[in-house]
Amino acid sequence: MRDHLAQLSEVAEEQAKYVARGGPKAADRKALADAAVPVAQVLSAKADEDGDLASADLYDFVPTDFLHDTERDALDRAGIVLKGANDTDPVALEEYGASPAHVAALDAAHTPFHEALSEPRDAVAVRRAHTLAIERLVPLIGEHLRKRTDRVMATYRGTPFGDEYKTARTIVDP
Repeated sequence: MRDHLAQLSEVAEEQAKYVARGGPKAADRKALADAAVPVAQVLSAKADEDGDLASADLYDFVPTDFLHDTERDALDRAGIVLKGANDTDPVALEEYGASPAHVAALDAAHTPFHEALSEPRDAVAVRRAHTLAIERLVPLIGEHLRKRTDRVMATYRGTPFGDEYKTARTIVDP
């Protein structure tokens, strides 16, 4: 029983460590939008001047495209802009107002947001494994209490110790 209780304690502690990243992830998303929009607008302007209307339309992103759509779409759009910027001659981008520092800032903002999107999926899988372990351990511990400890406690019936044990064993459902 001691091993089962130790396992249960360990699993419960690990499950409790999960912290949702709502605020930090929103900040990462805002940083991504702030870095992507200027580069996207430069790519759109360059494509428009080159006569490539499809690319001009593709890169014509505004902040709401990153902030108010799904997180995955925001990440995909930033990836499109980053790829377009990396595939374009840096000198040509500078003529339109985007320096290599702008592209580096976009790259630096893309990575943390990408990582923030993958963390919850991993955390869900880990929490599910912990929940399954808890579901497996609780009946084992209950069985031990019924088969061994409850029988031993029968000798203490009517004593303060026995009364405390009986009270502690009473399950209260809210």
